[in-house]
Amino acid sequence: ILLVSATLQNCRTLRRLSLNRHDLMYTMNENQVATLMKSLWNHPSLKELCIQGSSCREGGIHAIAQHLLGATSKLEKLDLSNHKFGLDRMEGMRSLSKALGTNTSLKSLSL
Repeated sequence: ILLVSATLQNCRTLRRLSLNRHDLMYTMNENQVATLMKSLWNHPSLKELCIQGSSCREGGIHAIAQHLLGATSKLEKLDLSNHKFGLDRMEGMRSLSKALGTNTSLKSLSL
């Protein structure tokens, strides 16, 4: 995860990242998801992120909210569809809702 994160952080021209139903997302723990999301924080060109069909846990959802949907985000499209958002992920969903309240760049959100 550290190598992937470092690569993403240094790839300043990346506009779209898709991790749809990727084995990596299914096997990552919350800390690893957070590390990956931190590497994308304030990315200068990332406009679309698709993490479709993952089983992201509460900490992963919180990391997405904290690092990708903040007031300085440039992200325009976020696809979290086909996630298993359950009652055990409510805190993460609260973080996501709060971040959406301050975000000014997001134009499309799929849940």
